[in-house]
Amino acid sequence: MIFTDILKFFQILFYIVLWWILGIGTILFNKWILFYHSFPFPLFLVLCHMTIGFLLSFIICKIFKITIVPKEDQDLDWNFIMNRLLPIGICFAIGIGCTNMAYLYISVSFIQMLKALTPCFVLVILLVKKLELFSFHLFLSIFLISFGIGLASYGNMEVYNLIGIGLQLSSIISESFRLYFLQINLQGTDVKLNPVTMLYFLAPICFCTLLVPFFIFEYHNLLLYIQKKSLINIKETIFYLILNALVAFFLNISMFLLISHTSSLTINATGVIKDCILIVLSSYLFHTIISLQSYIGYIISIFGLILYIYLKYEKQKQSTPLSLPKINEKDIEENINTLSFVKPKNSIPFFFTNDCIFCINTKNNNNNNKTNSIIIYNNKEENSFD
Repeated sequence: MIFTDILKFFQILFYIVLWWILGIGTILFNKWILFYHSFPFPLFLVLCHMTIGFLLSFIICKIFKITIVPKEDQDLDWNFIMNRLLPIGICFAIGIGCTNMAYLYISVSFIQMLKALTPCFVLVILLVKKLELFSFHLFLSIFLISFGIGLASYGNMEVYNLIGIGLQLSSIISESFRLYFLQINLQGTDVKLNPVTMLYFLAPICFCTLLVPFFIFEYHNLLLYIQKKSLINIKETIFYLILNALVAFFLNISMFLLISHTSSLTINATGVIKDCILIVLSSYLFHTIISLQSYIGYIISIFGLILYIYLKYEKQKQSTPLSLPKINEKDIEENINTLSFVKPKNSIPFFFTNDCIFCINTKNNNNNNKTNSIIIYNNKEENSFD
């Protein structure tokens, strides 16, 4: 038993470290290709990621069937893709595209500092949409994160590069809306998507979303770039692009392994450590000067992130699944004709409103005018007698 627990611990630790290495490697590799390898085409880089990611996910899901794509009998149809996955894919594309464009203007360490603002925007959206209840502790976590990032930005000379700041803030806002759409569009459905199957559906959406801005902003410059470079340089660049896309894809695989053995809360907690390592490592590799004030500001924001993760953990503990009382099989047989299931009025996913998930009406045999209704809500059970 002890040996099994130790083995499981090291297995999870391996998945965490693997996710760290691939996550940090993907970001540093992107920065190196776009800035230091003099290939200033971030949108084309994302198109390469999406193309290779879709091909590999297609091979995994459809040919080797290592992970299975949900079928249409699980409510996965074109209507589901267009109405639910399309907003997620568009926000995903904008977020990745803006971040890669920001690599051309500001450093990796400063980008990672700004990324800490993502929970703030997500919480603001959820509070506005009334999907999250306001509390002092949530406000405190938002304040600490925002104040820390503001202090770090003020202590960083790169704050004067408004183009890079604007691109990264646009990426953060898009990522926040992506997380919001993930919550309202995929919760309460029978469709279960992991990072590999998610990429299978989102890669074509992201590709089509970025294709138009690519032809507007990068296509002609990319043709000039190809004409000026020698054949050897072009082959070398193609090799780097394919290798970079493979690293990004295996990052999704590592996330799939980590989620399947832990939880999203573990990813949030360990992601803070990964960001800290990335900031220090990128400043060393790319010789980025980070002031003491920036470090202090980021440390303050880390405390805010830790508070945010702790609040999510407490909320996750308190939200225990609702269990119905056991019903005797004999009682079911005797009363099966008196049971009727009432479909909720609202077809919108149940977390939008306080409508019941399902209702069970049982007629009273002694008095036909009375009906015993058991109504199951999101977080409570009510018995009413009409």
